[in-house]
Amino acid sequence: MANLAKACNHTIDNSILDQQQEAKWSQPFYFIFGADPQLGIVTQDVTWQDEIQYVQRAVDEVNKMQPPPRFFMVGGDLVNSPPSKPTHRQQVEDFKKAFAQLNHQIPLMCLPGNHDIGDTPTPDDIATYRQDFGDDWYSFWCGGVYFIVLNSQYYYDGSNLQDIKKEQHQWLEDHLVEAQLAHAKHIVLFQHIPLCLQGIDEEDTYFIIPKKERLPLFSALKYHGVVSVFTGHRHANADVKVDGIQLTTASSMSFQLGNEKNGITVVKVDDKAITSKYYQYDDLPTKITFD
Repeated sequence: MANLAKACNHTIDNSILDQQQEAKWSQPFYFIFGADPQLGIVTQDVTWQDEIQYVQRAVDEVNKMQPPPRFFMVGGDLVNSPPSKPTHRQQVEDFKKAFAQLNHQIPLMCLPGNHDIGDTPTPDDIATYRQDFGDDWYSFWCGGVYFIVLNSQYYYDGSNLQDIKKEQHQWLEDHLVEAQLAHAKHIVLFQHIPLCLQGIDEEDTYFIIPKKERLPLFSALKYHGVVSVFTGHRHANADVKVDGIQLTTASSMSFQLGNEKNGITVVKVDDKAITSKYYQYDDLPTKITFD
């Protein structure tokens, strides 16, 4: 896939986004956030033709957009089968094929969900993901905004990977400082599992980061000036603002647990704020404007 941006050394290659140039703010822009395509979820891995068609529909609609988005971020659960299942390999290949027609001016970026690496991932699970999609945490500049991508499974259950979990969190702390010192216009975080859906102190459920990990992570984000966090996992939309941080959970590209229809999120960035709207495929705009 020519436009799959596989992070290496925890960043995006300059041939995809020139990091020196992209560190400078120039004008408003937008990007696409698509959550949980999860090839295999509808029939629990018997077939995944429906999910492929939904991904291809998203690609077709994004290709019509003018101007093109700066990038397309897929927010985890790329596939339904973890690496331990025999259907995993074919789902990964079909995921890549489904996105192959995305306008090659639009970098495709990915992050891991629990289905991609398992609920309690092992070193082998992480190695498989990295071979297919690049580093599982990374950062990049785009349009003067600093974007951070995390592997949220380390916070949900990193019991088999304590050293890697600590490495990611130290990296996060270091790069939040780096973004502040570089005077990023905004700092934005992507991960699969939401910090919360209703409030930062809500009780633990399957759909959010456990409180013992959530509170210190949120504290670090708040201290260093993160303004937006985009997540998936819930297969339903949720928005909550906590201490100035907008926490946006986007519904699925392929399968709903709420009242939404399948779709993707358009995220607009200007010098003052970041705004987003989830669109079902039939309602996606082709002309993106900035008021």
